[in-house]
Amino acid sequence: MQVKSSIRWQMVVVIGGMVFTSFLLFSMLVRSILIDDYRQLMKKNDQQLLQIMSYNITKSIAKPIGLVHLVAIHPGLMQLDESAKLNFISQTLKEDYSFEALSIINFSDNKMTPPTQIAKNLDLQYKDLVGKDGLGVSPIHYSHLTTNDVSLTFIHNIEENGQPVGAVISDINLKNTRDKIMEYMKNHQISLYLLDQDGTSIAQPAKFGTSLLNYYTMKKIELQKNHNDTVLKDEKGQLIVKEKVFTVSKEFFEAIQNVKSGNSGEVEYYDEEVKYFCVYQPVDLPLMEKHWSILLVHSESDMTALIDKLFVKALIAGFIMLIFVSFTIIYYSEKVTKPIFQIVEMANRVRAGDLSGQLNIKLDNEIGLLAENINHMIHGLRATRRRTSETEKQIKAIAYHDTLTGLPNRMYFLIYLREMLDKSVKGRFYGALLFIDVDKFKLVNDNYGHAVGDGLLIAFAKRIVEIAGRKEIVCRFGGDEFLLFLPGYDFNDTKSVCERLVKTMREPFNISGNEFELSTSIGAALFPTDADNIDNLMEKADAALYVSKRNGRDQYNFYAEGMETVPIDERD
Repeated sequence: MQVKSSIRWQMVVVIGGMVFTSFLLFSMLVRSILIDDYRQLMKKNDQQLLQIMSYNITKSIAKPIGLVHLVAIHPGLMQLDESAKLNFISQTLKEDYSFEALSIINFSDNKMTPPTQIAKNLDLQYKDLVGKDGLGVSPIHYSHLTTNDVSLTFIHNIEENGQPVGAVISDINLKNTRDKIMEYMKNHQISLYLLDQDGTSIAQPAKFGTSLLNYYTMKKIELQKNHNDTVLKDEKGQLIVKEKVFTVSKEFFEAIQNVKSGNSGEVEYYDEEVKYFCVYQPVDLPLMEKHWSILLVHSESDMTALIDKLFVKALIAGFIMLIFVSFTIIYYSEKVTKPIFQIVEMANRVRAGDLSGQLNIKLDNEIGLLAENINHMIHGLRATRRRTSETEKQIKAIAYHDTLTGLPNRMYFLIYLREMLDKSVKGRFYGALLFIDVDKFKLVNDNYGHAVGDGLLIAFAKRIVEIAGRKEIVCRFGGDEFLLFLPGYDFNDTKSVCERLVKTMREPFNISGNEFELSTSIGAALFPTDADNIDNLMEKADAALYVSKRNGRDQYNFYAEGMETVPIDERD
């Protein structure tokens, strides 16, 4: 026994030592080969990260800007009295807490509602700020709430008959955007620079503090403070600032100039003998003529630090693994352990969901019988998986489609429509919803039976799809009612579709040898003109449908103010 034990330990030392040495040499070789590929991968990851951050920044800024736009285009805004304007502004402020202030100015008397001094740190000149399409945005400036925060002033003309009669002026606090970027830099050991349309820093590495750095003019804007560290203000109550020149590396400045021109790219440079990698891209914001810019900077040492840590951990893990392997090489070298190992491997594959394998163990003992039973079990699981997959498909089809017409049902239609509207850009997406009803369908159903009525509904649905051109935007709402959503359709386009539907449904239907002459009633509502959410849009299309029925059917009507609306779920 002592001799066998000695041989086993010799095998462990020799085999384990050889394998570990080979593993060490192989790991070093792989590291040397892959380090450049890893750098490229990190660069690609930085670019993808920048795209994600650009999207998130756009998303966070889009809401308050979109709300200002909605306020500016609100019908009859300037005709509201002061109380109604204040209430409207109050409701808008509740929609997004990044607003510091929101006011409406009337150009006829220069009266501002409410009379809030917006952008205290700016010498606000309306004509200087307003640019293309009656929109304007100020440079980033210190917030009037706290000098540690930054804000921008956004202006949107209020027009009547094509002429500006007033403007919506708002201060939007960028604290949340800045804090998220600062937190991300802290957690991921990178440097991020977010610049506004004029090159002023919204967010930057913590080493720069709260100073505003303009990377286009290369000037640092600092608040003037007295000996008590109190921020100074002039006689108008505006913050007093001073400017200082600062410098960056030539390559980094070129990157800023490139992204200023709307280009994306990357650059490598040295700063104080440290190598850095920088990726940059513009950030396009809704309704803004000029873009922001975002730059991400990684030091070379930070980019390779992770792979070095992984290399050390891999060596430690490899050493531990090789010790275990060295012991198991001897202990599990017996023939009986081989089929057991195969069975364990197969069980792990089955547990992971892989049913493609099969054990090939031919033994006349309990292990052989176990392997045979496992093979039978795998065959049974395969059959069960196939049946389950087919059943799930059938259940999904039943849950989201009307079994009679094959059209999407109400549940699927509303989910599809909400996803479409959620992905759309506020203020730029529009469309129309049509409520379609088969006139006098109940008479056919009562006189000729449900089989003929069902055939009529199928033929009716087919004509709607042929005119719509897409099946997923049509649904059977219930009974003899259908919904049709027309994305990107304006009033005239929608009117044309309604006329085609009314005319087409007048053509005879041939069902089971019987010819039926029917008609259709249609109610239409426009998004977002009539309603800016699904439920209200359906209610208004339904109100227009009721007018079509009440006026003699075989016609269409668009929703108009004064039509009575009833929540869809409360209709008779």
